Amino acid sequence: MKLRVAALAICLTATAANADSKAWTTAKAKLPAGMTAIVGVNVAPIKASQLYQQLLPLAMAKSGNAKDHLDKIKATCGIDYSGVLDSIVVGMQDEDHVIAIIQLKGTTQKDLEACGQKVAKADGKTLTIKKDGAVTKYSGMGDDDAYVRWLSKDSLAISSDKDTLTKLTAGGMGKDTLASEAGKLNTSAAFWIAVNKQTDIDELHGKMNGGYGTLDLKGGNLVVDAHVVMDSAKTAAEGVKQGQTQLDQIKKSGQIPKQFSPMLDSIKLSSSGSELVAGATVAEADLMSLIQMAAQFAH
Repeated sequence: MKLRVAALAICLTATAANADSKAWTTAKAKLPAGMTAIVGVNVAPIKASQLYQQLLPLAMAKSGNAKDHLDKIKATCGIDYSGVLDSIVVGMQDEDHVIAIIQLKGTTQKDLEACGQKVAKADGKTLTIKKDGAVTKYSGMGDDDAYVRWLSKDSLAISSDKDTLTKLTAGGMGKDTLASEAGKLNTSAAFWIAVNKQTDIDELHGKMNGGYGTLDLKGGNLVVDAHVVMDSAKTAAEGVKQGQTQLDQIKKSGQIPKQFSPMLDSIKLSSSGSELVAGATVAEADLMSLIQMAAQFAH
């Protein structure tokens, strides 16, 4: 599997801190050992950003039926989709076994079930709620049944089917490799990720064993700091060398719009033992300019 080294360094992000999000506090007690990836999202820093304020209306305008459903929930129940989420953790064992653990804010199981019944009634349907062991089965609102495991009155786990939901909330993650990597992170950042999966990197004649990191939004900046765990210090050092060469070539090519210059200049590559480390700080205003420019080209 061939990957550009500079892109690899930017895709995984991290900061070394130890503040747990509410969803992760729950997730690390419920997820099993052997997961290959976990991703966390925290709503508060995202909602406070310029990007959120400017991009949300654009995203909702293109969301079609999703916006209609969310508007119906707000009108029927007084629940605003943008205010009920605190944090989310998505865990993946493999492509077919994925789970989301959601921490609500100011809303409970009772509130959501009452809302579901109101919305179903407004559509001429009936919402059926049935306990099935530790799982709650919801039927009657869509084409498929939904399975949820309520972990507390305001936190829940969702997966595609009951068996996956039960398997991926059995606990036992403890201090396995993925949990240890996540333990190095500030899981209250806007976005964080930890990966424990070996991948061949042909360009480096080595392997990537995983990585961990965060992307945060603070002070009007998007802050990225990436740790990619290689199979050796030699592979990590070679990755820095090749990555820096690629960045220098991009800067000297004359084919990159000047709006990209601050972003490219902020990327710093280094190695620490077997880790390839990358960091960058980009002003939200600069990023918005790039997004708007891309939108113009798209049209």
